[in-house]
Amino acid sequence: MNQSNEQFRRTLDERHSVVKKLALELVTNGPALTLEQNGEKANEFCEACNHMDAILSKSDKPAWLAQALQKSQQFAANRRRSELAGQFFAWLNQNFSQMHKTIVIPETEAVDFDKDYSDVRDSFGIPKLFDKLVDALGRIIALDVVDSSAVKDALQKLKAVLASNRSGSQGAIFATMNYVELVRKIISGYAKKIGGPAFEAFDETYTEAKQKVEEVNLEYRRISLERLVDGQALKRFIASGVVETEDLLGALPAGLLDAPTNGGAETAKDKEAQ
Repeated sequence: MNQSNEQFRRTLDERHSVVKKLALELVTNGPALTLEQNGEKANEFCEACNHMDAILSKSDKPAWLAQALQKSQQFAANRRRSELAGQFFAWLNQNFSQMHKTIVIPETEAVDFDKDYSDVRDSFGIPKLFDKLVDALGRIIALDVVDSSAVKDALQKLKAVLASNRSGSQGAIFATMNYVELVRKIISGYAKKIGGPAFEAFDETYTEAKQKVEEVNLEYRRISLERLVDGQALKRFIASGVVETEDLLGALPAGLLDAPTNGGAETAKDKEAQ
């Protein structure tokens, strides 16, 4: 169980313990209390049930919780009506054992963001573009027209960095592309010596790789948010007016609220296969 799941489990157990404690007090002491006193206790019980209900998803709520809220709320709001008190206590005694059972919550499966990124990276052909950059650099180095040892070293280093990070993480790809851009600016002064075809091959591949990396980042952002955000729940939150709609929508990738919330996200490769 990961840390966030452990924290949720502790919070749920604490709130469930309060519910069980109040239920026991009502069942044990209820017969000796007045309607008003029992109504006050029922109100405390209702609040405790509400605290539990607030942190549980619909599918994880135990069957007794909705009725616990309904029965206790009815009695707490009408404390002089003995028939409601009778219905509440009858229900409480009938469901007392169920309320004391442990609430089983399936452990949330961790999202593998690194795999998501590698899938998107490969579907956009980043490793192949890095290979093309390595080949283009090899041709430039083979021409032996660069007279600066520092620039020669930079070309060799860039070639090695590209080869080792062709299937790298988002951070590795980002750092590598920054270095490619720097070396590109350095060797632009040697463009005439290098010759049109060799330099153009490197320059065009760099431009294509830069564009594809930007597309990868956008697609990865979309997929990661789709994995984490329940679109329907977010729609309800937006409708509540708690935040400015424009501010929130500006932080979301286009189409997220229209996407089905089926617990998975498609990469560009998945879409092409359909």
